[in-house]
Amino acid sequence: MDPDPKTPDNPNRDIADRKKVQDLLQASETRYRHLFETAQDGILILDADTGQIVDVNTFLIDLLGSLHEQFLGKKIWEIEHLRDIIANKDHFEELRQKEYIRYEDRPLETADGRHISVEFVSTSYIVDQKKVIQCRIRDNTVRKRAEEALTASELRYRRLFETTNDGILILDADSGQIVEVNPFLIDLLGFSHEQFLQKKIWEIGLSKDIVANKDHFEELQRKESSRYEDRPLETAYGRHIDVEIVSNVYSANNKKVVQCNIRDITERKKVEEALLQSTKKLAMLNSITRHDILNQLMGLTTYLELSKEDVKDPILLGYIQKEEQAADAILWQIEFTRDYQEIGTQAPKWQSLFNIIHSAIQKLKLLKIDFKVNVGSVGIFADPLMEKVFYNVMENSLRHGDHVTHIDYSVRETGDGLIITYCDDGVGITAENKKNLFQKGFGKHTGLGLFLSQEILSITGITITENGEPGKGVRFEILVPKGAFRFGDQ
Repeated sequence: MDPDPKTPDNPNRDIADRKKVQDLLQASETRYRHLFETAQDGILILDADTGQIVDVNTFLIDLLGSLHEQFLGKKIWEIEHLRDIIANKDHFEELRQKEYIRYEDRPLETADGRHISVEFVSTSYIVDQKKVIQCRIRDNTVRKRAEEALTASELRYRRLFETTNDGILILDADSGQIVEVNPFLIDLLGFSHEQFLQKKIWEIGLSKDIVANKDHFEELQRKESSRYEDRPLETAYGRHIDVEIVSNVYSANNKKVVQCNIRDITERKKVEEALLQSTKKLAMLNSITRHDILNQLMGLTTYLELSKEDVKDPILLGYIQKEEQAADAILWQIEFTRDYQEIGTQAPKWQSLFNIIHSAIQKLKLLKIDFKVNVGSVGIFADPLMEKVFYNVMENSLRHGDHVTHIDYSVRETGDGLIITYCDDGVGITAENKKNLFQKGFGKHTGLGLFLSQEILSITGITITENGEPGKGVRFEILVPKGAFRFGDQ
């Protein structure tokens, strides 16, 4: 009778169990060898009694640029590359006693002379009833450089934060709590460091005129940026100042914060106010002077008219005619000084292109001219005198175009901005005259209109050129830069 396969003394069962154990051991060793060879750290296996290297993985060989044979059978302190990590046998004895040791940021030189920084971690364990030491060597060069760069960046930011001539508040973007304030703001307002920290920005008494309540902060959270100009502030000393505050939301250490830059513009506002008053006084003086000159000029032209009635000599009449022409030129010069004085005295504003063109047309009363104004609902940001630009180009067409019967306005958007095109069907401008077209004093009459137009446009960065073909009419192209035009203005 065959032995019972379930009995403990069944030899076939013993063989099967041993084979299973051997297979599991083989699988474990295969997995270990795979991990050993594919690890992204250098690994050394040492005899714990002697310090002799019994194995080294491919990563460490590639990292150091050495050969497999240069490691095996040698003591770890005999490897030239590792002398700065395990300097002598005493270090190995320390490792044997502690059974765990870690060195950070140790310098190491590869076979090709490249300097790297490594982390060295060693642990002891038992294999086949024998104690071994596993040394793991990790290249930290990239991480260390990143950390050094981060440290340098943080140092630069801290220096900028501490030395800038703007007040800076750093807030928690979720709660509005102040987490940092720079010395400049503390000195500017006369409050202590502690009076800012851990408070909400709307809880600071001095800031109520800037961020009046929590609603302002919630608006900033949504838009992630805000700007307030000419806001009043009162310092701890009772001094009233004007400030400009710019706030932006950004991420720091995976957390959103708000940086508020507060600039004292008190002195700048005083200078601007003084300049405004000076400009007003100068404008008043110019106005009075122009008025007096015009009165004298009117008297002069009246006497010239009376002289023409009494003078019969053709030569003298010729002189009087020249005098009248000189008087007309003086009148145009005076009118120009009035127009030029007004440039830039008012802030630029958004204006409907269609409306200002038609307003200029109505002032010229061009009943015999056929107009085509195809500009849509475009708005442009320009000096309030923009209407005078279109008045001047049309007046120039009437004065010098000879036989103008048709004027055309159109717009087109390009990569550089919006081009406003003005065309007529007159005689055009010669190639020679194009060179000096926008210079003051150039032209058959006073030469001020196109020069004045260019000055008005330049206030907001708008340019004008003439690209017409001589003999076939003028073609003025006015380029409005991006940001200075929009669609939808009625």
